[in-house]
Order: sequence, then structure tokens, then C-alpha cells
Amino acid sequence: MAARIVGWASKSEWVQIYQELYSNDPAQIQHALDRAAAWKSRLDTKMPIAIDCTSSLAAVRLRDSGAHVRGEGGEDVSSSTPNSHDLFQLRLAYSMALARFVNLVTDASQDKFYIQPVHVMAKEMALPEWMVNLRHEATHRSLPALPVLQSGARFALSWLRQKYWEPQLQQCGQLPGGAAEKEELDVEEVRQAVVGLLISYEQHQFEISSERSTRKQRSHHTTLLQEVLNNLTALMTGNSEIVVACLCGQGFLLPTLEQRTALGLSNVSSGKTM
Repeated sequence: MAARIVGWASKSEWVQIYQELYSNDPAQIQHALDRAAAWKSRLDTKMPIAIDCTSSLAAVRLRDSGAHVRGEGGEDVSSSTPNSHDLFQLRLAYSMALARFVNLVTDASQDKFYIQPVHVMAKEMALPEWMVNLRHEATHRSLPALPVLQSGARFALSWLRQKYWEPQLQQCGQLPGGAAEKEELDVEEVRQAVVGLLISYEQHQFEISSERSTRKQRSHHTTLLQEVLNNLTALMTGNSEIVVACLCGQGFLLPTLEQRTALGLSNVSSGKTM
């Protein structure tokens, strides 16, 4: 069997970079990103798609964390206190990384003689419909809300771990964790996705009811609102208890004090009347 050229020096280095990419330590994540960049410089187009996508998503999440770390050259790669421009750039970075993730993983399975639509390939790759819609919204419409993009990044990183990293580790006999840990992670990812969609729903509903919005803007947000509802409906399948629990959280079906004040609603406990 012909030898395969790889970018990493050894199997142990590959395992170390995997662990660091999924670490909560900013310094470890930055080290992993530096090593992955070195791998890519060696492999160029032969860099595994999963490693490339994992690195891109981890880099955006590191930027989002605002952690102060330094690269191998000593340069400061942290972000300062975000302003509106920084937040827009962050949403743009998330959108580009997620769109690239969906495009690359679906293109990799395409038949070059019979090209299938992205949503068809995504279904075959076990990517949920809401991820395809998120990619479409980020690419062809206005940038999605930051919580929705953050949920998408968490899901994409989990998908990459389950579809690429863990099978490779299993072959090496080094798969960490157990089924209970994986199930708990999946539940948290669904919860984060639901919360992100609910926040997006509130934002679109606000724009629709706002007196500042034009008829065209209301029509646009109505379309996006329907997409959010479709995504929530899709997530309800097999996850109804999680969705209901999120809906019953403060700020959604149960308004917070700030929301009641903004809406001009009286505080029930104070005994005031409308």
C-alpha cells in the first residue's frame, strides 16, 4: 500500500491538536490553530476538509471569546472590547466559516457527473435543514443574528468531531469520553440552537411591528420569520421537551421585567392595573 503524505509529524501530534482545538483554554486553541496552519502550508489542497473546517470555526470562536493570547510569533491575536463594527465583523466571520463548512462537506460527496442541490447532499450527510437555511441566509440575505451563528458553529464543530475526529480516534484506540457525555453534549447543542432561533424570531417580529420598518422590510422579515418557524418545527422532531423548556424560559413565553416595562405592561405582583 502506498504511503500517504500527511502534515503532522506523528499520530500523537494529530491527537494533541484535536484535543487543543476542542479545548476551553485559549492558549491551547491558538497553539492548535498555528500547528494546523503549518499543516496546511505543507499539504495545500490535500489538507483534510474536516481539519480545515474545524480550524476555521475554532478560530472564529476564539475571536468571539475575546481571550488575550499570543501566536507563535508573539503577536497579540485577541480582540478588544467589541463595538458595533467589531460585532458585524464577527457575524461576518461566523457566516463565512459556516457557509464554507456546509459547502465543503456537501461538495466532497458530490457526483461530478450528476450534481445534487445542497439541501439534498446535506440530508445525506446528516446535516439538519436549519443549518442549510443558515448557510443560505448568511450567503444570500442579511447576516443572521449572532446567537444563531454561535449555535451553528457549536453544531458544526460537534458534527466534525462525530464524523471525522472520533472515527479516526477510534481506529487509533484513543476515543475519549462515553455515550452519556456525547448525549449530554447533543442535548446542549439542540438547546443552544433553539435559543438562537427564538432570539432570531424575536428580532424579526420586532422589525415587522416596528413603525420605522418599510413595507418592503416588513415583507423581508416576514419571510425570514417563516424560515425561523420552519427550523423550529424541524427541531421539534425528537426534541419537543427541549424546545418546550426553552420556550418556558425567561424572555420568551415568560417576559422579563425589562420586556414588560418596554411593552408598557404592569407588574402583576405590584397590584397595578393597566
